[in-house]
Amino acid sequence: MANTKIPLALRPRSRVLPLTAKFALDDYERVRADASSNGLPVSAYIRQKALSGTVQPPMVINPICHEQWRELARLGGNLNRLLYLMNTGVTGPELATLQPTIETIKAELKAVRDYLIGSSAA
Repeated sequence: MANTKIPLALRPRSRVLPLTAKFALDDYERVRADASSNGLPVSAYIRQKALSGTVQPPMVINPICHEQWRELARLGGNLNRLLYLMNTGVTGPELATLQPTIETIKAELKAVRDYLIGSSAA
């Protein structure tokens, strides 16, 4: 049975499509070294460099902070659910008075998360 490629237009919609790039050996080694020094796989490094011209190293969270990070994520998710319910009118008017307080808490949680990222980046 012959291995035939399916044209892109006929493939099921996918969020990730393959792309091949060919490099000279010296360039290949340089790209691999740059990707490694930024803590990224080669594919992520090339994608970021090609699309934005800059490379964002991955977020590094201190292992000591992982549990706190998860708790912050849970709290943020709960706050988002409350805001959603308030905005859709599912909750009563007494809860709607809490919206400014919830927005303030969300902003403070974001500040704490940003601090954890900044203080624990290697």
